[in-house]
Amino acid sequence: HQQYTDYELGMATYQYNMAYRMDLELPPFSPPLMAAVQDYRARTPIPSYCPLYPQPADIEGHF
Repeated sequence: HQQYTDYELGMATYQYNMAYRMDLELPPFSPPLMAAVQDYRARTPIPSYCPLYPQPADIEGHF
């Protein structure tokens, strides 16, 4: 498929993942971009978001 920049592909994949996680309608991407996004997602694992949020045990330990 046509070449997209890493930035474009990253932003498109981010929007797709967000919609996917929140069970929203998927973004209205063109078929070539959607194919590129799905190809990118297949090659790139979605990072886990758990470490971004403090766990209760982490918070309790500081007081």
